[in-house]
Amino acid sequence: MRYEDINIDKIIKILLAMLLVVIIAFAYANFKNLTNEMVIVREDNSEEIEARITKYGWTGNKMSNNEYPHIGAIATSDRSIELGTRVIIDGKEYIVKDRTALWVYEDFAHKTFDIYSEETEEEMLEFGAPIMKVKIHQ
Repeated sequence: MRYEDINIDKIIKILLAMLLVVIIAFAYANFKNLTNEMVIVREDNSEEIEARITKYGWTGNKMSNNEYPHIGAIATSDRSIELGTRVIIDGKEYIVKDRTALWVYEDFAHKTFDIYSEETEEEMLEFGAPIMKVKIHQ
């Protein structure tokens, strides 16, 4: 093969097509992680996001940190938030001590924070799953 026989334009088109395939594959693989949420990073290195807030009651099971659920504990669907992280919701502070089931992460557009509560089941159901601001202290 001689240098004159190499078609640079054709090689560039092939490389661009390969790059496009990689970009599309990456976007598809991460599609479920995409949300419309806006993250605000504050001077104190905290973030503020909008998230789905739910409540759960006593199950008899230990949390991810090997403690039993208690007031002030919260579970999150976001595995990137470390256990022990402080979060503030509606002016109240909680400590991330557990994870929700993986399907919660996969099925909802917003991240979910599940607050341990000693309220009645009826009260927790009435609370619903509102979208609220969550301040995360990393």
